[in-house]
Amino acid sequence: MNIIIAGDFCPYNRVQDLITENNFGDIVSNEVKEVFTRSDISIVNLECPIIGDASTSISKIGPNIKANKSSFSFLNYLGVNAVTLSNNHIMDYGTEGLKSTIEGCIENSIDYLGAGESFSEARKPLYIKSNSETIAFLNISENEFSTTHDNQPGANPLDLVSNYYDIIEAKKNSDYLILIYHGGHEGYKYPSPRMKKTFRYFIDLGVDIVVCHHSHCYSGYEKYKSKHIYYGLGNFIFDWPGSNNRPWNYGYFLEIETTSNQIELHPYIQSNIDVQLKPLNNKQKDIFLEDIDSINNIIINDSLLENQFLKLARERAKSYLSPMQPYPGYLLGGAYRRGVLPSIISKKKLLTYLNVSRCESHRDLYLETLNQMILK
Repeated sequence: MNIIIAGDFCPYNRVQDLITENNFGDIVSNEVKEVFTRSDISIVNLECPIIGDASTSISKIGPNIKANKSSFSFLNYLGVNAVTLSNNHIMDYGTEGLKSTIEGCIENSIDYLGAGESFSEARKPLYIKSNSETIAFLNISENEFSTTHDNQPGANPLDLVSNYYDIIEAKKNSDYLILIYHGGHEGYKYPSPRMKKTFRYFIDLGVDIVVCHHSHCYSGYEKYKSKHIYYGLGNFIFDWPGSNNRPWNYGYFLEIETTSNQIELHPYIQSNIDVQLKPLNNKQKDIFLEDIDSINNIIINDSLLENQFLKLARERAKSYLSPMQPYPGYLLGGAYRRGVLPSIISKKKLLTYLNVSRCESHRDLYLETLNQMILK
């Protein structure tokens, strides 16, 4: 089969206006549309619930985003026939938003996977069959406010025990297994060492290709045991106000021929000063692929990858430590992050935070305690 896999699709801002006006050609170029429509399967990550205006957002850290139901018309126009729902925004408008999204997929003949009315529903694979082969898709995301682990609605979580059994079962029932993962560090072009180890583990279990998105910028890839791991596709269509000529605006989608396991990268620019998603010209593409090669050289080198991650941790240290500081409000918190105010966390408290975060047993109780306090 010929399969297209693209990154984060969120019909927001100018894109939503164009969809409402049915100006689909201004959102994506004809050249890109032709690639999607000629494929057997075209799949994107639906990064937000699709729901009407009368809806209530959940309490969470980060923005709550949504799109209106006309977005399905654009997906049909583009030739998208499947969406992944396991991401950190699919539950931004609660159960109502998830149900509305699933109902819209069904009404518009779009397959979905990665979320459901319970954990058992969310973890189900999607099987697509042709006369000659069966393709299986699994979709998981890192644990944030959207994931479920019980009978509550939500997204399929990163849970290595459950993921193990799901991969084994899906591999047994398919000829080609694709795992689509939503996670990583926003604005960071590399996987963490943990991600690299985890994705290689998925390949060891039988996955044929791992594809990742979420970081809102593209990353590189590696070949491991003759299988491919793509660490970040970047945004597909995601128009964020004020974001122009940044990593946010560049990405690539994959075109996969499963019978030959041939994979082609299609680099593009999207939601820039000109909102339309279009392929890069030859000069831009050469620069883009050179950057991918430099990223790949770091990915395959464990020492260099670790150094990049340590650098990231140093750069973002104050952002992570800021909520622990006793500085109230935006101004004092900002003064701490800029280095104007010192840290007031004692070493003993830092050790306590480290222990409850790192030790699995402590973390289990810590998370349950926080959940109970939030539900009071």
